Amino acid sequence: LFIKKIFDESNKNFLITRKTLPSLRITSYKLFIDLLKKYGVYDYFNHNKTFRELRYIDNYLLFTSVDDSTKIQSTEFNYIWMEEAEEFNYDDFITLKTRLSGKKKDNEHNQIFLTYNPKKQFSYINKQVKHDKDVEYIHSTFKDNPFLDEEYKQLLEDLREQNYEYYKIFALGEYADLDTIIFH
Repeated sequence: LFIKKIFDESNKNFLITRKTLPSLRITSYKLFIDLLKKYGVYDYFNHNKTFRELRYIDNYLLFTSVDDSTKIQSTEFNYIWMEEAEEFNYDDFITLKTRLSGKKKDNEHNQIFLTYNPKKQFSYINKQVKHDKDVEYIHSTFKDNPFLDEEYKQLLEDLREQNYEYYKIFALGEYADLDTIIFH
């Protein structure tokens, strides 16, 4: 979605984040760069690897962690993606949401996207965020992902017999509080 938006829109600021920098580097950042290369568009970007920044014409994309929310003070974004959003806390979410102040046209909306596997039923996302009036909650499972190979799909299906709580989280996209379960 962000790659499409970068090519379709202009003068936009994008932020892709995870709670910690090591997890960001090996997941979202790597995936995004790999996809740009796979689609044959990486060379259209000015890539500052030191600061994990990409520029395409007048669009700007930053990859950073939010282990310290002061890192993003005084920034303005049009689009923010919080990958593995349950790693963050509610204060992180609010801080990020207040950074959705990038310039936009009258008919446009700045947006924040949260993606995660629902592990904690009592997380801030489930208790507070997903019930807000300006939130669209989309539930999907691996069956909605056309990019998964059959071997990985079978691995997820096998979780049903190996560990049902993991099956609920990773295959069904349902909440299962792993750290509070004593008996199944």
